[in-house]
Amino acid sequence: MDGHLGLVCINRDGRSRLTTLCFDGLARASRALREPRGAARVVTATLGPGLLGGDAVARDTVVASGATLVVAAQMATPVFAGNAPSRSDARSRVAAGAELYVTGEVLLLAPRSAHEVSAAFDVSGDGFAVHAEIVVLGAGARLRSRTSARIDGRLVVRDACDLDGDGSGRALLTAIVVSADSQRRACLAALLQGLLGEDPAIRGGLGATDGATIVRAQAPGAWPLQRLLDRIVALARAHEREREATMLLAHPA
Repeated sequence: MDGHLGLVCINRDGRSRLTTLCFDGLARASRALREPRGAARVVTATLGPGLLGGDAVARDTVVASGATLVVAAQMATPVFAGNAPSRSDARSRVAAGAELYVTGEVLLLAPRSAHEVSAAFDVSGDGFAVHAEIVVLGAGARLRSRTSARIDGRLVVRDACDLDGDGSGRALLTAIVVSADSQRRACLAALLQGLLGEDPAIRGGLGATDGATIVRAQAPGAWPLQRLLDRIVALARAHEREREATMLLAHPA
């Protein structure tokens, strides 16, 4: 089966509001939930027990200038074996002055299952985006993941990850921060490097391009990485608050 989720978030009177929230097939989503600082949150889900071989779900997201949208998942998503790989595709457009945080729950690949993931981000100006995924692979499971991001049409990152499950239950986190502001990226990268050294169960590192910071980490299970991801998002959003405060001080009303 297929499923599609469409989201459009705008800023109206200082609050982020969803003007479009539509889904069909396997895709499901909550109503818009209020977040601090006028942001909006949407919780997504998949109809049924999870993704079966051959299933395909897609999401299209647009965040307009001045809006902040958080896209999270309701629960871990199991992926079951079948005659063909299942697929998850996401396309996102983030306008100048907008923020998008995509932080799905854990993807659990059952033994001998196969899943393909693609995510593409188109960010304008000083737009800000965070994309993260955590996967756990069963024995013989196969994952193919492709993520790309552009800022004002310029390719800033293309990440490819192919994994084969060995049955150990190990989990992998990939988080990508996209921003044109090199100072902001450097500041956030320094904070993230400190996070990676706090938990001895987590092994990870950072990479960077001219426009993106990539975090890759692995742990014996998903829970340490979920805690790490929550802190990554909290730091990214705290950094946005500090930037806004600095701008207000520099340009008082």
